[in-house]
Formats: sequence, structure tokens, C-alpha cells
Amino acid sequence: MHEGGKMKGQELNEKATEYLIQKDYENAMKYYLAASEEGNWLAMYNIACMHYFGDGTPRDPEKALAWFLKASEAGDPEAASRAGTILLSEEGMKDPERAFACFLKAAEAGSLSGMGNAAVCLLEGTGTVQDTEAGLAWMEKASSKGNGIASLKMGEFFENGTYVSKDEKKAAEYYSRGMEQKYSPAIEKLADLYEAGRGVEKDHAKAHELRKLAKETPDED
Repeated sequence: MHEGGKMKGQELNEKATEYLIQKDYENAMKYYLAASEEGNWLAMYNIACMHYFGDGTPRDPEKALAWFLKASEAGDPEAASRAGTILLSEEGMKDPERAFACFLKAAEAGSLSGMGNAAVCLLEGTGTVQDTEAGLAWMEKASSKGNGIASLKMGEFFENGTYVSKDEKKAAEYYSRGMEQKYSPAIEKLADLYEAGRGVEKDHAKAHELRKLAKETPDED
């Protein structure tokens, strides 16, 4: 407790989340707002999500963006990435240059989704000058730090010869990394390579085993 009996930001946020789970959106918002006034960035992020998804309040992407940006300024790198997604995809709010700036800020702060999104922008020249080398570097970094989606994309790049020289052996290595990261689409891709004997020795039994694993694997990304 703070002096005067006030709950700390973390405690207020936890109380708000209890109400959110109970679908008591009025009290959830009340406590999230109180927590945000204490500087709790997670509460700011949660307020943004409530506005974005319309939980207990009319869906309002503009308010969501404002709160994601506020959470980002308070120290949450994932919030910057979410803000970038809104600026890149929400009708009437699209601003690719601001979106890329948000993704890059998130990436530099350690957000895996920020790294992946910044990579895509750089590779495609969305909101910034196209820079294949920088884009691949961010995608590889996201992959190496545990982002299964990034591992899948790197595998696809090498399998198809997109942005890099075609190398099915490297594709298999990235899909294997995605498997270790428990990302089922990467496991399916690895199964395809074993089925066809591309980049790995053909092994139908292994392919079958991988397809079974993919179905049993809940995606963590």
C-alpha cells in the first residue's frame, strides 16, 4: 500500500484483471485507469486492448492507439509494436512511416514482434526505404531469440530463394528451429521437406511423425 492507504499500481492492475476475467468491464476499466495513474504500463496496455477489442466499451482504435503509445512511453516495448500494427492496418488510420518507427522502437527495446514487423517493413520497403540486409538481420535476430514466426519466414526465404540464395538445407535448419520453438506451421514445413527429400534425407516416417507433432503443438507465438 502507498501512504494514505492507496493501492500500488501493480496491485490495482491485478485487481482490474480479476474483474476483467469476471467480465466486469466497468470495474476492470476503473482499476486499470487508477493503475495507469500510478504509472503502471501494463495497465495502460490493458486499457488499450479493451478499447481495441471493444471489451465493455465501444471499439475505438484511436483510443487504443493513444493508450498503446502511452504504454510504450512508460516502458513497454510490446505496446509500441501493437501501435505500429494499428498504424499499418487500421482503415482510416494508416500511416506506414509512423508504423515503421513504432516497430523499430519496439525492436530496439527487445520486442520479438517488433523485430519481425520491422524486418517485414524493411524487406518490403513499407514506411521506409527498402533494405534487404537490415530486414534479414532483424528477422534472424527475432528467430534466434525465440520467435517461431520469424524462424518460419527465414525458412521460407531460403526454401524459395526470396531475398537470399535458395538453400533448402538452411531452410530445414530454420524450420527445425521453429519446431524447437513449438511453432506448428514451421513443423509442417519441415515435414514437407522430409516427405520430398529436399534439404534433408527423404524420410516418410519422419514426415509422418512431424505432422503428428504439428497437430499436437499449440502455437506459442
